[in-house]
Amino acid sequence: MKVTESLTVDKLVKLSTEELLKVFRILEPPDLDELKGEYLSRLPLEREEEVQSYFETTRFGRWLGKAYTVEKVDTYPGQGYNLWLTKSGVLRCSRFAWKIGKSTLDGKSALIMHYDAFLNSSGDDGLHDEIRRIKPGLYMGIYHSNIVRKPFTRGWDEAKNHTLEEVFFLVGPVYDWKGVDDETTEPIRNSIIKGE
Repeated sequence: MKVTESLTVDKLVKLSTEELLKVFRILEPPDLDELKGEYLSRLPLEREEEVQSYFETTRFGRWLGKAYTVEKVDTYPGQGYNLWLTKSGVLRCSRFAWKIGKSTLDGKSALIMHYDAFLNSSGDDGLHDEIRRIKPGLYMGIYHSNIVRKPFTRGWDEAKNHTLEEVFFLVGPVYDWKGVDDETTEPIRNSIIKGE
C-alpha cells in the first residue's frame, strides 16, 4: 500500500505548509484525462478562514473549488474554471487552460494551470497553479503569483522571483462539468492579441 493511501483531506489540512510541500514532492501528476468535472476545495487550517475572508471581500465570494475538462483551448489539451459561492448562488468563472508540464517547485511533472490563457485578473497577476494526485478523488495543489496579496500569497521568494508557494486540496469530482456562466467575460487572450 502506498503511503498516500492512508491520507485524508481532514488529516492533511492540519499540517503546516512546509510539511505539505514535502508531501507534494513525492506525488505524481494526474493522468491527462483524469480530472473531469467539478471538485470541492479545502485550504490548510492555519490559513483557511483568513483566505476565505479575503476572497469574500476582494474576489467573487467564498471559494468552493475548481472544475476541469479535456476540451482543447488554444494549444492546451484542457481547460477549467473556479467555483465561488456568492450572495446570489454559485458563480463559475476565473478560467484557466491546463497541460501536464514541469513543476516550478521541483521540476517534476504536474498538471499546470495557465490563467493567462484567458483575460482575467488571475492571469494578470501571473497566478500559477499545479496539481498532483494524492490518491484517486483527492488532489493537492500548490500556487504562486507575481504579486503578493496577503493573506492569499504571504511573501516573496527572491530566488524564484515569485511569491512563496501555498497549498490547497481538491476532492471529487462531486458534480459534472457545467462550463463557465459567461464565456464572453473572459475571452481567450491569444485570440484577442491575434485579432481573431
